[in-house]
Amino acid sequence: GHSLTYLKNELEQFCSQMKEYKQNLALGYASLFWQMVLNMMGGSENPVVLTGTVMNENEIMEESKHQSILARISILHFNQMTLYYHFGDIRAAAKVMMKTKFVSNFYIYGHLSVVHEFFGGLVSISLAQEKKCKRCLRIATKKMKIIEAWSDDGNVNCRHMVALLKAEIFQFKGDTDEAERNYRYAITTTHKCGFIHDRALANERMGIFYCRIGSMDQAQDCLLEAYKIWLRWGARAKAENLMERYAGVLDSDKCRDVSERPPGKSILRGDVIVSGPLLQLSKRTLLVEKRTSH
Repeated sequence: GHSLTYLKNELEQFCSQMKEYKQNLALGYASLFWQMVLNMMGGSENPVVLTGTVMNENEIMEESKHQSILARISILHFNQMTLYYHFGDIRAAAKVMMKTKFVSNFYIYGHLSVVHEFFGGLVSISLAQEKKCKRCLRIATKKMKIIEAWSDDGNVNCRHMVALLKAEIFQFKGDTDEAERNYRYAITTTHKCGFIHDRALANERMGIFYCRIGSMDQAQDCLLEAYKIWLRWGARAKAENLMERYAGVLDSDKCRDVSERPPGKSILRGDVIVSGPLLQLSKRTLLVEKRTSH
């Protein structure tokens, strides 16, 4: 729910304290996420390379040859996989995915383990689409079922992940009705839970789905919404990449208007950012609540 600007400032502060107190192990892990945040914001020459003001991925890889830092290297590869996926290089994401398998071992049942399975599933099903690979489909389905089991056990924060993976799987199988239903459920759930970045991703994937079935007006609506949300989150590099990759679908004038427009007024409910038509709905709700209280 927090913006990337907020996360950048928090990570900068925490990393400074870690450096001051010589907590080098913790600093090494935190730096991986700090640089990833900067990459999404546009703070790196190449958004898929974890090299910038905070760290240099080549130096860490060289360091790994002389030290036993398997957990840190696994997270480095996981962040690389995530960035490759976000910026559209599925084959590179799949190649590095094989090096991330220790993430779930080190962080079993933790948040990172859940996100690791989620992106592993997204990469696998995307590769299945690209290569018509049934083995990749089986991997994606397996990862979806792992997350679904966690959701059934009471982890409601990963329901949208299950829905989005199901949507991608149904799309691969040609079941457009079930795919569309699950995309919509994923978008609704991410909004309710306040996962703004996953809401952007769900809109993006639904837009790509509409492109594939030839519903270009709906594709443009979903991709423009994804573009808006990525920008609102602070992921300018990701938003610009989306506009470049789907230049034939997205209206560049509308995108430019969104990117140049000053941030609109929003209502914050916990970590949920409400704006646009939902902002108007929320205003009416507040008026009703105000009248009721008198």
